[in-house]
Amino acid sequence: MSTSKRIDITANAWSGYELLDSGENMKLERFGEVVVARPETQALWLKKQPELWSKADAFFSWEKKKGAWKIAKDVPEKWQVPWKKMHLNAQLTSFKHTGIFPEQAPNWEWIEARTKALKNPKVLNLFGYTGG
Repeated sequence: MSTSKRIDITANAWSGYELLDSGENMKLERFGEVVVARPETQALWLKKQPELWSKADAFFSWEKKKGAWKIAKDVPEKWQVPWKKMHLNAQLTSFKHTGIFPEQAPNWEWIEARTKALKNPKVLNLFGYTGG
């Protein structure tokens, strides 16, 4: 019989990020004030709110095995996205990312909870590319 304890890691509401819709191999997300549409191969269902997609500021697509953003509205080269007391830096990259991986927020919270009581904690972040 296993004595391991199950740890529940669930993303909490985050004012700086929102998944607006997904489906048809795409996801529509808001990073701060910027709304982006980008590929998501796991989103196999139909879009639930197709009317929202025309409001995207930028659309990512693959052309000739190379990714490119089509900018529909003014998008800053870099912008900040709030998360708790921090501001994360976002930008559109040539490989569909923004530099922020919102699904990692539960991990950031876990680290925060374990280091909060420490005096002068020293942390080696081996996952810095995930945005936090």
